[in-house]
This record gives sequence, C-alpha cells and structure tokens, in this order.
Amino acid sequence: MRGDANSTQIRVLDGAALRALSTELNSSKYAIDAHNRSIGELGNLSELPKLCSLDVSFNKITSLRNVSTARELRELKIYNNKLTNTIGLKANSSLEGLQMNDNQIEQISGDFLALGRLKNLWLNGNQIASVQNLRGCKLLVHLDLGRNRLQGAVSESD
Repeated sequence: MRGDANSTQIRVLDGAALRALSTELNSSKYAIDAHNRSIGELGNLSELPKLCSLDVSFNKITSLRNVSTARELRELKIYNNKLTNTIGLKANSSLEGLQMNDNQIEQISGDFLALGRLKNLWLNGNQIASVQNLRGCKLLVHLDLGRNRLQGAVSESD
C-alpha cells in the first residue's frame, strides 16, 4: 500500500490498502468502497479472492490492467476516472454490473466477448464512436451509451 488508507488519498490501490479499508474481510464475500481517494493505479487484487464488489469511482485510474486479478468480482464501479480503453476485463467473467461511464474510452475492446454474465453496463459519457464486441454479453438487460460519439444505427451483429 502506498499512502495511508485512512487518509483521503491512496496512490496505488493494492491488497494492503484494500485490507485497511475493509473491516469485514473475514466474511464469505465482501465489497470495498474506495471512491474519491485520488487513486491513480489499481495494484494486484489477487490477495482478495472473495472481493465481489469494488467501487473506485471518482479517482484518477488510467488502466484496468490489474482488475483481472479479482476473479470473483461481480460489480465494478470505475466511473469518473481517466480510462481510455476497456482492455483488461477478459478474466472477469463473473462481472454482472460494470459502470465505466464518464471516462475517456474510445472503443469497446474484445475483452467484452468474455463477459457472458454481464447484465448492466454503463458506458455513457465517453468518446465511443461505434458499438462492437458486445455480442458475448447475452444476459445484458441495461446498456447506457448516451453522451458518446455514436452515429447511425446499431445492428444486432455488433
């Protein structure tokens, strides 16, 4: 952990920082809220195998690189950050809810093809110009693509 978990700023969110933020890590599954802490990077989350929900919204995160180490993650709130792509989600096949709105994402990566359990997806407020790679999300019931650069119709094959 870099930074004091009790302060408002944590530069790198890793297992040690997450353990310091949570008081219920001994439960069967747990959620961690680390929103608005000036986090710039997600560290290795593999030390938290029971993590099912993570809120890192309103931070400065630029990459999803280490999200894949949280394999049981069912809900990820990573909105209002500095993400430019969605690469790094392929191993998170348990995801059911994903909030990536209000970032700087330009396209939907092929990693979404592996998200077969995804039910709710927020990608509004990004820079997305075309919709691709969502055909693997067969359980999707909520999709928000508002405030993007989309033009024209979206076909089912996309």
